[in-house]
Amino acid sequence: MEECMGALEDLSSGTIHHGFFELSACEGSCINGPVVASKNTLKTLMRVRSSAGKEDFKVRPHSLESLKIPMEPYPRREEVFTEEEIARVLSEMGKRSKKDELNCASCGYATCRDKAKAVLQGKASVSMCLPFLMEKATSFSNDVIEHSPNAIVVVDESLNIQLANPVFAEIVGHSSQELIGTSIADVLDMTISQAVEFFANVPSIVKKIKVLDEIGLGYIKLGQPSSTLSGGENQRVKLAAELAKKDTGRTLFILDEPTTGLHFDDIRTLLALLNKLVDRGNTVLVIEHNLDVLKSADHIIDMGPGGGQNGGHIIAAGTPRELADANVSPTAPFLREEFGLT
Repeated sequence: MEECMGALEDLSSGTIHHGFFELSACEGSCINGPVVASKNTLKTLMRVRSSAGKEDFKVRPHSLESLKIPMEPYPRREEVFTEEEIARVLSEMGKRSKKDELNCASCGYATCRDKAKAVLQGKASVSMCLPFLMEKATSFSNDVIEHSPNAIVVVDESLNIQLANPVFAEIVGHSSQELIGTSIADVLDMTISQAVEFFANVPSIVKKIKVLDEIGLGYIKLGQPSSTLSGGENQRVKLAAELAKKDTGRTLFILDEPTTGLHFDDIRTLLALLNKLVDRGNTVLVIEHNLDVLKSADHIIDMGPGGGQNGGHIIAAGTPRELADANVSPTAPFLREEFGLT
C-alpha cells in the first residue's frame, strides 16, 4: 500500500507522467495471480478511489488520506474437491502427468493444482493456462495446414523441411514423410538434369525444367541466380520458357548467338528444338557465326563486308548452298568446306 501511495504522490507532483499505470495493494495482484493467504488468516482489502473532472478529464486533487477506504475483512471459505475433479481440470489444462504439473508460472498460481481448484471455484479459467493455449494453437495450426488448398511447407533455420502438407507433397511428387528432413537448399543446389529426375512424377514441374535440359542447360543449378548466366544462357532460358508454353504457331523468335558456350552435342540439341519450332509454324531469326547453325538454316542473309562501322550491308542472301556458291560472300569458303565442296 505504501508503494501505491508513493506512486500517487509522484503522479500528483508530475514526477511520472504520460503512461498507463496499474496500482494494486495486493502482493502479486492480477499480474502474477492471486496469492492465497496461509493458515486461514484474514485480509483487509483496500481500494484506491479516484475521480475525474468534466473538462479534459483533469484529475481533481485529493488528500492522500482520502484515497484510503477500509473495507470489512472476510474469512476465506475452504472448499474440498475430489482428486477426480482436480485431475479432470488438470487434463483440460494440458497437465496429464505429475511431470506436467510442475508450475510453468504463466498464470501466477503457486501450483497447477491451486489453479485447478480456482477453476473449480469459478475464480479462474482453463483458457488462461499457457500449455492449454499452446495445445489449442497447435491443434488449430495443424488443422489449417492439413486442409489448406494452398501448398504449405515449414522449414528450420537450415532450410530442412520439418512439415509439408498434402498439397505441397502432391506438387513435388513425394509423400509428406519422405520430404521431412529434405533440405530446400539441397533442392535448389540440384542441376537441372538432377531436378528432372527428382520431379519425374510431377508433370507440372518436369514439363518446364525438362525443356531446359533439352536445350543444353542441364548443367546449371535450379536455384542459380539469372545474373550469373551468360547472355547465351539467358536467351536459352527465355527460349525454354516459350517452349514450355502452349504453342500458337505464330511467334517470331529472335536469338543473338544462342550457341555461345555450348558443346557440339548441345548445339545439335538446340538446332533440333529450333527446327521443331519452325515445324510448328513459327519463325526463328538467329544472329550467329556458328557454321553448324548456318548450314542448317533455311535462308541466310550475309551482312558485311566488315564489322561495326565497316558492315551493315547485305553481301549475299539465299539458302546455305546458294551462299556457298556466292564468291562475293566472305562466308562462302567456310560453307563450301562444311558441305565438302571444292
